[in-house]
Amino acid sequence: MQHTHPHRQRLVTWFVSSLAGLSLAGAGMAQATLLAFTDPTAFLSLLSSGPFRAPHTLDFEPPSAQAGDTVLSGGTLGGLTFTFSLGGLHLLVDTQFQTTSGNHYLTLDAGVNALFASGDALTFGFNGVAQAIGLFVIGTPGDVRAGDFALQVSAGSVSNSATPHLILADGGEAFFLGLIEDNATLGFTQATLASFGLTTDPTFFWSLDDVTTSLAPAPVPEPGTWLLLVTGTLGLMAWRRRRAA
Repeated sequence: MQHTHPHRQRLVTWFVSSLAGLSLAGAGMAQATLLAFTDPTAFLSLLSSGPFRAPHTLDFEPPSAQAGDTVLSGGTLGGLTFTFSLGGLHLLVDTQFQTTSGNHYLTLDAGVNALFASGDALTFGFNGVAQAIGLFVIGTPGDVRAGDFALQVSAGSVSNSATPHLILADGGEAFFLGLIEDNATLGFTQATLASFGLTTDPTFFWSLDDVTTSLAPAPVPEPGTWLLLVTGTLGLMAWRRRRAA
C-alpha cells in the first residue's frame, strides 16, 4: 500500500485549497449585467462598439441554408443547435412569405404556407458560451400583442413590445428580441424563444429570421491565477528536488 509523504500532502492540500479559494473569490466578484433589447439598431451598435467578438447572423439564406432544408430536433444549422417538441414536425427553411432580410426564413414543415403557432417554442444551443443573441419573429398581421414572445437565457429574458419594429410588404409584423451579457466571464450556453397567448388573445402564427449571436472569447486566467499556478508548481518542483537529494 502506497503512503503519501506528510510534507507533500500538506503542500498539495495548500495548493489545491488556495486555487479553489481564488476561483470562488473570482466567481463572487463577477457581476452579471444582462441587457435587454427590442431595437436591433441599439443591439448591433453595442456589439460593434463593446469588447465583444464580431457577431454572426444566421439569415437562412444561401450558402448557410437553402429553401427546403429541414432540421430535426437536436440538429444544427449555421452553427446553432435547435431543440424543440412540436408534435413530430420538423423545422423548414421556406420562402413563401415576406421576411426581414433576403427571401428565406425558418418555419415548420407542416404543409403549404405553414408557420409556427402561438404556444410553440425553440431552444438554441451554441458552439461555446454566448454573450449575445438577437432575432426577429414575424407575426401574422394585427394578432401579436405585447408579451406574446419571450427570449430567455439563464440570467433573464426579454419580451416583445406592442409595436412591431417593422411592418413587411405582406402585412407581417416583425418584432426584435435581443439579450447581451456584458461580462465576458459569464454568459449562456443556450437560449429559448417561447411564444404565448392568453385565452383572450387571438391565435397568432409566426416565423423566425436573422438570428444573431456573439460567442464569448476564450477565458484568460487573471494575473493572480497565473501567479498562484506558477508559485505552486515551483513549490512542488523544489520539494521533489529536495526529496531526490
